[in-house]
Amino acid sequence: MSTAATTTTTTTTRATDPVGVPNPSSETLPPAYGTPECPAPAYEEMQEPPTMAKYLFKFGFMFPPFWIIGIMIFFTRMEPTPESECGKTAAEQADEIALLRKAELKWSKRCAYALLSLIALVGLIVLICFGAKVGAFKHRS
Repeated sequence: MSTAATTTTTTTTRATDPVGVPNPSSETLPPAYGTPECPAPAYEEMQEPPTMAKYLFKFGFMFPPFWIIGIMIFFTRMEPTPESECGKTAAEQADEIALLRKAELKWSKRCAYALLSLIALVGLIVLICFGAKVGAFKHRS
């Protein structure tokens, strides 16, 4: 006498993605962007534009007179180009000039600090060398 054994399996029904991997329940998902506890990332955050003063500051370490030119940028004005040439409205140009001017001033000040530091360093070295020479030969006749 043979009895047919039947096996039954119990499965729970869960939603699956197209690959067949079960999706987690909604309680385990992270909060949506834009909520107060999780703000959206700032993808449109603007980086500082490349400016002439920035390059003058960097190349000033090889040729320090570039720092003097970089300092001169601090005293110059930025003029907007006519709308017919650039294709931007006056408001767009004003925003762009404000952003560029802020970056130019920052790097121009850094040029000034670098030049002042170089002058102070050279002055200190000259003072030490002159003081050492005077002190070393002070007692010799």
